[in-house]
Amino acid sequence: MKPPGIVIFTAILNFLSAGVFAFAAVISLLVLLFRNLFGVYDYMAREYPQMTSLSFGLNFTFGILLIVSLIFMGLFILLGMGLLQGKKAAWYAQVVLSIIGLLGFPIALSVTGFLGFPVGTVIHAVILFIFFRPSIRGYFGV
Repeated sequence: MKPPGIVIFTAILNFLSAGVFAFAAVISLLVLLFRNLFGVYDYMAREYPQMTSLSFGLNFTFGILLIVSLIFMGLFILLGMGLLQGKKAAWYAQVVLSIIGLLGFPIALSVTGFLGFPVGTVIHAVILFIFFRPSIRGYFGV
């Protein structure tokens, strides 16, 4: 059975999210491999000489960022593939991620106090609305 258009659109959004995390992973890896290429460590050591464990801290931070980016990249790739294949678990995962996406705007608004256009919130609301339609639920068998 061919996936419905909204499922393809949602899978593409997941693949784009995976691309963003892949970019973050590449940047983290480049920083870890060529950490002093841009003079960041020299600058920090010169400006903040009291920070003796700066190298360890930056390596640790970018190492964690690399690991988290790779995990989320894999998650979004698997989710996109699962949506295209009509996997029931992918439907549940997408619904959970869309609910988290809906909650992200009010939380960000309360933390930052910035009221911008909530594009992601609208996208998540539309995805949730459409994913609960009988035809989409039937495609996933839920």
